Amino acid sequence: YNITTSLYPFEGDNIYKLFENIGKGDYSVPEDCGPLLSDLLRGMLEYDPAKRFSIQHIRQHK
Repeated sequence: YNITTSLYPFEGDNIYKLFENIGKGDYSVPEDCGPLLSDLLRGMLEYDPAKRFSIQHIRQHK
C-alpha cells in the first residue's frame, strides 16, 4: 500500500484510534489508484483472513 500510494492505509488521531481502525479494517484506497491496483490492495487488506488474498492470488492478480 505504502509503496504504491506513498500513504499508510490506516489513520488515527492518536495511537488508540489508529489501533482501533486497524482492528476494524477501516481504511480507504485513494481514487487515483486504478481498478486493478484498488482490487489488489483491498484483497491484501481484507479483514477476514478467509477472504484475504493468498500469496499465490497476489502473484497471479491481473
